Amino acid sequence: MVKQENYRNRVYALGIILIFSIAWVTYITVIDKAWTPSLPIVLSCISNLKFNIPVPSFGNFYLVLAGLAIIFLFSLTINLIIFRLTELLPLAVLTIVLTLGISGYISIILGILGTLNKQTITLSLFTLCIITLSIIFHYGYRKFLANLKTLLKNKPTMTPRKIMKLTPHFIIYFWVFYHAIFTPITHWDALIYHASLAKIFFIENKIPLIYGTSIGIQTSANYPPLFPSIAALLYVLSGGVNEIYLKVVSPMASLATLLSTYLLSKIIYRKDFPAYIAALILVTTPLFIRYSFYTVSYMTSLSFIMTSLYISLKTLHDEKLALRRFLLSGVLFGFGLLSVYHAIYLVPIAIVVWYYVINQLELSKKRLSIVLLTLLMSVSIGGTWYLRNFMLLNNPLYPMAYNLFDGKGLDDNLLAMNFDFNKWNGNICLLGGKASLIDSIITLLTFYNFFPSLFIITIVVSLIYIVLTLNRRLLILCAIPFLYSFMVTFLLCRLIFCFPRYFLFVLPFSAITSVALLNELKSGNDKLIAIPLACILLISPGFSASFLGKVNVFCIYDRPPTNACYVFESVNKFDNLTRIDFWYPEVHLWMWLNNHLKENEKVATIENRIYYLMGSNYTYLFMLDGIESKPLYEKIYDDPRKIVEFLCINRVKYILDVPWARNTPQWKNLPLVRYLGSEFFPLVYETNYGKIYLVDCDKNN
Repeated sequence: MVKQENYRNRVYALGIILIFSIAWVTYITVIDKAWTPSLPIVLSCISNLKFNIPVPSFGNFYLVLAGLAIIFLFSLTINLIIFRLTELLPLAVLTIVLTLGISGYISIILGILGTLNKQTITLSLFTLCIITLSIIFHYGYRKFLANLKTLLKNKPTMTPRKIMKLTPHFIIYFWVFYHAIFTPITHWDALIYHASLAKIFFIENKIPLIYGTSIGIQTSANYPPLFPSIAALLYVLSGGVNEIYLKVVSPMASLATLLSTYLLSKIIYRKDFPAYIAALILVTTPLFIRYSFYTVSYMTSLSFIMTSLYISLKTLHDEKLALRRFLLSGVLFGFGLLSVYHAIYLVPIAIVVWYYVINQLELSKKRLSIVLLTLLMSVSIGGTWYLRNFMLLNNPLYPMAYNLFDGKGLDDNLLAMNFDFNKWNGNICLLGGKASLIDSIITLLTFYNFFPSLFIITIVVSLIYIVLTLNRRLLILCAIPFLYSFMVTFLLCRLIFCFPRYFLFVLPFSAITSVALLNELKSGNDKLIAIPLACILLISPGFSASFLGKVNVFCIYDRPPTNACYVFESVNKFDNLTRIDFWYPEVHLWMWLNNHLKENEKVATIENRIYYLMGSNYTYLFMLDGIESKPLYEKIYDDPRKIVEFLCINRVKYILDVPWARNTPQWKNLPLVRYLGSEFFPLVYETNYGKIYLVDCDKNN
């Protein structure tokens, strides 16, 4: 009987290997047109690699270090004493995310009040010092030392086997931190607002009120700003725009997301092996890797959401701390709401998890009040920005939901054109164009940037397993979060617009769900499949994606460059703006304007990548898709003389024409376009990637 049981277990283990093998072979032979074919290019580059690590600018590093140390010690203290986290890994993860969240929250509050300067930040840090000392003395420093002693006793030991298991993570995160820190800021959204806002907040010592219909800074400046606010606070302390403080946030948040996914999986499956494989699946996924080194807010928000869910589930192990840890979960989710609007649609997942945990504890009479209190904590933290938007712009979700809330400076026609362009652009990028409902689902479940976290074979098999076994725990904690997050993101794609990056919020849930089959694996058989399963995952696209770095491989039609070594060959020139032409050849147009635009002059354009244009100073821009340009779309402005008169009144000196903007409905409907290159708007500078025209007010008057 025992032999028969062992035989069944081994067959089951081999079946798991077979399923993952089929998924992997299907991916590399049918689906992947980017990462697998790039492997020879990557290996060729590695064989000739000249590796350099330049020294970035830190500014007043000691002041930054002191500020972060105060916030870090505050986070460490409350985690040790109030929330009693005495295991090294959970403590490290929670301390990192709390440090990020508190830094950003302080910066947002000071920015809204218009007092984001060194004096107010120092006062805030001094207040945190007092609170930290008060907590230690209130609860007794002996308790603090006792918890610290317990922590040191629980310190994990590193064995050769553990080092081998962590090797792929070390390799991938080496490249993640390298590309994040030592290569330029290149992500399109970062150049629009993620990186630009950090610079703007620092320069103006406040969060300025920027609004309008432009697809760039006007609409984006009112998205939840916790990510750029973290960097703005560190810029103020360092005394300058030292990009390293912005660039290091996403890798740290990525590490926290990965570890919290591992810890969450460990609680769900009650085993270490499924949790390890779930983390390995996530860390080898190209989309996850790439948003680990991009200077954008998505990974930061995801780190708050995953740690929020983890700390609430951890309450299952210590019922006495339920209320405290649920309040912490609420605070962390609130930080997620302060990072991106996408966090709003994940609120139901948090509520389901919170309700499930409370039902497992002997708190059934208080379950509704605890969930509501946790939700209230999330809303009170995250609602800070939404309240600001409502009070100043009449729309808490500005510029979204404009049909419901309206909003200051919004025009229905111009905004509708922006959304139409985003929908067209998103469909082309994600689906290759318009697609039927079934084709869209299949494309998303086989998209090469989502493998192996989100892949049709492993996901379908795992969901079937969960349904057939009627495992309530896996149904609530795995299947429902994945299905809900996937379907909401999918509906967003169908009804409004979306891009591949939106599915970043699905990947941790799909990775956790993908290992559901390992739940039945008996102890001892994990060693049987550990090596082959790890090998299958390691030959996935993760290595190529992490090594190649910030190359533009987002969309379904994108391919990696033929020269994988370019970034490494020119890494010492990362302060040189001309190096950006590897990503954006339009940089030469930006540089020309930087050299020719004078104070009180503006450039009229739809171009929204302002980070390298006039130092992110949006006052030099006259947005042709913004509310200020609305008269130019009217019939009366079909006369070039009237157009010149209007532009001169608004101090416009040049018109910037870039290729991507020609696809926008605004450019196609703008009468001004017909007269570019005429005597009214003569060409003054041209490259293969755009043109600049002169608005000569003196001559035309």
